[in-house]
Amino acid sequence: MYAFNYTDDGGQPQVAVCNSLPDESYGFGVITPIEVPSQPDKLFRKAWTIVGNDLVVDLVKAKEIAHDKRRTQRDELMKPHDDIIAKQIPGNDAVAAEAARVVIRDANATIQANIDACVDEASLRLLIETEELPT
Repeated sequence: MYAFNYTDDGGQPQVAVCNSLPDESYGFGVITPIEVPSQPDKLFRKAWTIVGNDLVVDLVKAKEIAHDKRRTQRDELMKPHDDIIAKQIPGNDAVAAEAARVVIRDANATIQANIDACVDEASLRLLIETEELPT
């Protein structure tokens, strides 16, 4: 989906939203800037979808974005422990590294369940902020 700004014949600012179709043709709709979801950070821009004449955030797609952020955070937290286990670095305790990985996995499973339980965009945004997931 693509969004771009332009000015109509009357000099009024407009936003055109184009959705790429499988045959690589484009469908589009024109909406006013007021109708564009108010997301200054554009966190869920890739989850925007057109329903009727409205531009809305698709909650399923937004949850996928949140899960990607969760996985990114998990991978960063796991990396030092993965390195100890995979590289068998001398002077480091592989058992302790695996125990740390278990703690990270358990915490991540809770975040995953909380993302899945979100019922709207606002609760998903709050969860991302609360869990300090990367934006």
